[in-house]
Amino acid sequence: MALQAAIDDPAAPTGRPVLAIVGVINVPVIYFSVQWWNTLHQGSSVSMTKAPSMAATMLVGMLLVALVSGCTASLRVLYARTLHHARARAPHEWSSAK
Repeated sequence: MALQAAIDDPAAPTGRPVLAIVGVINVPVIYFSVQWWNTLHQGSSVSMTKAPSMAATMLVGMLLVALVSGCTASLRVLYARTLHHARARAPHEWSSAK
């Protein structure tokens, strides 16, 4: 969707699919590059199957930030949805008062 909004020229419809394909190919390349060249990248600090390799205070802080960020994003979505519905109903409520 962002690619579609970024390219304004309707005469260039082939640009969006090409960029989408490049993006899809890029994700596994990045993932496997971390695995292949592990001397350049830090190993995973948190795993679902192993105990975390980071200090407990850092883990708690990281999880707290993740929780607060998720709650903030959820509240923003709910606020935007409520605002959208309020704006959609507003003209009907005002016109019925006349």
